Amino acid sequence: MADPITTTFVFLLTVWGADLPAPDVYVEDSALTISDCGDRMEAYNKADPTWSRGVPSCEIDAGTWDVEPFDSFAVCATDACPNPVILEPCPTEDSDNCFWDARHMGNGIGESFYVINGVVTSINWSK
Repeated sequence: MADPITTTFVFLLTVWGADLPAPDVYVEDSALTISDCGDRMEAYNKADPTWSRGVPSCEIDAGTWDVEPFDSFAVCATDACPNPVILEPCPTEDSDNCFWDARHMGNGIGESFYVINGVVTSINWSK
């Protein structure tokens, strides 16, 4: 009998700033169970309830940084960011209110971005 597939998660921190041209995404921890990742989220929220250091999230851990595309992307609506805007992937590059991950979409080259109400912001993916 084959071994069951175990899904693990990665705990990410997305940081925005006036001096950053695009948000930076940092991998804080990886190979976590969903429970462990939830515990990391809860601990982060207790330590920084206004999310002043960045927006935390749990995503499926693909084993390397860029093997699988994200299924959603969080964008801060305010500086404190207690309620981020969650965007889905863009169906096409000229779509609105979504994100485009050029690493996995289109021809795999080009620029990643998110767009809200027609305003386009570049994304700089980094660890």
